This record gives sequence, structure tokens and C-alpha cells, in this order.
Amino acid sequence: MDDCCGIIFDLDETLLHKDKSISSNTVGILKQIHLNKNLFFASGRSVMRMKKYSDLVLPDGLISLNGALNFYQGKLISSYFIEPDIIEKTVRYLIDKPNVNIALTYAERILTNDPEICEIDPTYIFSDFKNYDSSNVLKISLDLEDEKLLDQLDLDVDKVKIIANSHTPGYFVIVNILATKYRGLKDICDQLSMEVKKFIYFGDDYNDEEIMQQVGIGIAVENATSEIKKIAYDVCASNDQDGPAEWIKKNLL
Repeated sequence: MDDCCGIIFDLDETLLHKDKSISSNTVGILKQIHLNKNLFFASGRSVMRMKKYSDLVLPDGLISLNGALNFYQGKLISSYFIEPDIIEKTVRYLIDKPNVNIALTYAERILTNDPEICEIDPTYIFSDFKNYDSSNVLKISLDLEDEKLLDQLDLDVDKVKIIANSHTPGYFVIVNILATKYRGLKDICDQLSMEVKKFIYFGDDYNDEEIMQQVGIGIAVENATSEIKKIAYDVCASNDQDGPAEWIKKNLL
């Protein structure tokens, strides 16, 4: 661990508490370790939806939208868009189905047909998807009551992939097949002559598996899925107990 050059954190259910807050204890420990280590956030969230957490600790790297849009110190490193015909096919098929919420995430905005989330989170903009831009979309988010609808979409598996969320049944995201958290990290490392194996990663869910296996040390939070715990180098306390920060305090400070 002495040659570790950076630490990467998944956000939801890992660094963040269940109420989506980040404790002052965690912020203090992250600021302390940031004095001599790179800090990265790697999340399914957009940069906009990471901002309130980024403002607290000023991470060097942002791997956003599960690796679809990646930055280092504010500079765009790589991006992986979904082809417009796939966007149009997905929206056209699902928009009139009952109990289906769709969100299209672009670099600087999110369109959705869910009016309730627009009231809660101002980063979302309401759309009935009758007239929208199908280019430059980085992620499709789907909230489905009937998961069988995904099978009927018949998407090109050579171009996109569907990612489930173990904490939210019925919630799925569709991203470019090349977009992964590991790919985002590798893109940044290749640009800056850093080594993937010199990073530590904290995660909890399916979309953390690849990157946890590729970095030098992968740490699972106690509330992680059993699959993630099996491949982890170590298991720290849960997100609500500031597990990642306390592991850093014990092992790196």
C-alpha cells in the first residue's frame, strides 16, 4: 500500500450514507489523505449529480455515468455515447408502456418523463419525448414495473449493455458497451502515465466488479453484495458507519 497513488470511491451505498449524505468525519479523513494521494469518484451518477459531493473534497478524477464520461482535474479525458438509433428505438418502444419512467442523460442535462423526480431534483428536466435530441446521450435510465420489457427491446449487445442495481429492483441503466468504471480509470491512467494497479477502490455493487478486480486493492463495504465481497481484498464497515473513511484512517494515515 505504500506505493498507492490514488483512492477511488463509488458513491451511492459506499461513500454516501443511505440518506445520500456524506459525514463530516468522512470529509475530514478524505481531505487529510488527499494531501498525498489522488482521490477519484466513480459513479453511475452524472457529473451534475456528483457536484455537491465533489465540492466537499475536490476529487482529482471523476468517472461518471459508469465510465461514459471521464475527467481529470476538470479536463475531459474520454466519452462514450449511445448511438442515436438505439436511443430512438428504446424511447419509441417504452414511452407508451404503463409504469415506465425513462431518463436520458447528456453531459449537461437529464431529460425524463417522470414529473415527480423533476420536483425533487432540479437537474432533471421534464420531457414527453415527442421532440428531443437523440444524439450525445450517455446513459438511458429505466424504472420498470415489468422487467420483461427489457427482453423485448432486443438491443444490440455489441453496442450497449444493460446494468441492474441490486439496491433498487426494477431500475436499470443502458450505456455504451465500452463504458465501464475500469475503462474510465484506464483512460485517465493512460493519459497521465499512472498505473491502474497503484489504486485502491471502494465499492458495493455489480458495476464495481471489473474495476475492483483490476486495481491493486479492492475494498467492499459491509453492505455490499455477496459477489463483491467475494472478490474484495478486504471488507470495511458499512457506508452508514463511514466504512471507507475509517479503513483509510486505520490503514493509510
